[in-house]
Amino acid sequence: MTGYGQQNCQFIAGFREAGINVSAFATGLADNPEPLPSYVRDSLVPKSQPYPVFLVQPPSFRPESKVINRVWFIVWESSRLDPRWVKSIDQSSAIVTPSDWNATCFSACGVEAPIYRVPLFTLPGYSFHPHTERNKFVYGCSGHLNGQAGRKNLSAAITAFETAFPRTADVELQVKIGQYDYVELPEDPRIVVTRRHLSAEEMQKWYADLDVFVHPSKSEGWGFQPLQAMATGRPVIACKYGGVAEYFDDRVGLEVSYSYQPAHDMYQDHGHWAEPDVDSLVENMLYAYSHRDEMIRLGLNGSERAKKYTLKNTMQKLIPVLEKHGVIF
Repeated sequence: MTGYGQQNCQFIAGFREAGINVSAFATGLADNPEPLPSYVRDSLVPKSQPYPVFLVQPPSFRPESKVINRVWFIVWESSRLDPRWVKSIDQSSAIVTPSDWNATCFSACGVEAPIYRVPLFTLPGYSFHPHTERNKFVYGCSGHLNGQAGRKNLSAAITAFETAFPRTADVELQVKIGQYDYVELPEDPRIVVTRRHLSAEEMQKWYADLDVFVHPSKSEGWGFQPLQAMATGRPVIACKYGGVAEYFDDRVGLEVSYSYQPAHDMYQDHGHWAEPDVDSLVENMLYAYSHRDEMIRLGLNGSERAKKYTLKNTMQKLIPVLEKHGVIF
């Protein structure tokens, strides 16, 4: 249930809904806390097939085989690709990526294969939930860390919350992470952690129980979570940077100031990304607390904008690219 996993399940559904016969080969498998949908299980084949493929995986993974008509869907979270990856990418007929930022970075890194921008979608089932009256104002942040803790940067949201509200009683920070994830937490009863897998229905309820979604990530190739929060009707506090900038601005949330800093952890030596300014996070969290009617208005705007990002819209842009390059015939 990684971002790639959820995305690929939806691609399979989109092809099937468009009447396209699709077989899927898993280039990687992770522990799944819930069964794969039947339409995904039914499409799986035991090994890569010798016909044109639509490859969906990070650029740091080498394709298993050279396929003449391969089209590669890639997202990446920092500004630079390894030159060895570029050589592998250029063996493809074309590249598809969801954001102008990724397309620009790939081109600047020397990718010569044709590049197409195809925006992604909010996952099915997310819809507007009205606010309910309660005696506290609730912030939330989330991330499936799994080696990505530095990039997801949840610690910045926790630090900002404690700085903004050292003694305020009627606030809460909900932190959603994976079952085996770790994030350092202060001894603060106002910070509540959910450390387990949530189904799509449970996750939507989690968003609906917030007043504001805080997204301190340093970079996203797309970023499903802010868009899910918007679809639920919750304003977002985030940097307008990377893939998130495709759908997020000050009409749907509060923009966090940032500086360009060298990427680190698994992205070490792969360019730069955005380092959110913690003081700006603090200011925006305080502003949200003091301007609740405005937050409701921004949430409504976000839910309307999120409606544009549908799987159908993605497939209408993706399928012609695959037809042009011989993957669908």
